[in-house]
Amino acid sequence: MRAQSLTGSRMAGFCAVEVCVAATIVAMLTSLALPSLKSTVTAHRAQQASQTLLTAIREARSEAIRSQSVVKLNLQSSTHGSCLVMYVENGPASAGRQPCQCSADGTATCNAAATLLRHQWLPSTAEVSVLTNVPTMNFEGARGLVTPAGHFDVNQTSGPAIRHIVSMAGRIRSCSPDGEAKQLVRC
Repeated sequence: MRAQSLTGSRMAGFCAVEVCVAATIVAMLTSLALPSLKSTVTAHRAQQASQTLLTAIREARSEAIRSQSVVKLNLQSSTHGSCLVMYVENGPASAGRQPCQCSADGTATCNAAATLLRHQWLPSTAEVSVLTNVPTMNFEGARGLVTPAGHFDVNQTSGPAIRHIVSMAGRIRSCSPDGEAKQLVRC
């Protein structure tokens, strides 16, 4: 606001009340926009995790067929996050123990009985988790089968879930368990 002094000269600038009102309006608009921005970022992370998972499933099947071997896809979940490990066993595995493990920071290591092909880490701080109904899927290249058949769920803390169902033939079908993902059919 412009004011004239007693001498008639003009002063340019804002008074303290105008600055406070403007700051209050900016703070209110920001507080309204932040929850929407956070849910958009979480939804993007879930979509990215879903695409990464689809790529890993397709890669496991392709590698099994190419090498005529059994490629294993194992999901390990903990309070620190979800870790997807793709590996090939070199020999007999230790009874009751996975040959490849993920540490709390997402680093994957395999013992001498397996060769690590790929791993993907999704920390719990991403507000997205991946769960499965089977601990390990075996992609058999010689027969072109996946045993056991199962599914992977990509879940957000708030928002739609995405399920990838892998059949015994290795085909993948994506759907929405809660019916909230607009681009997918309900499972």
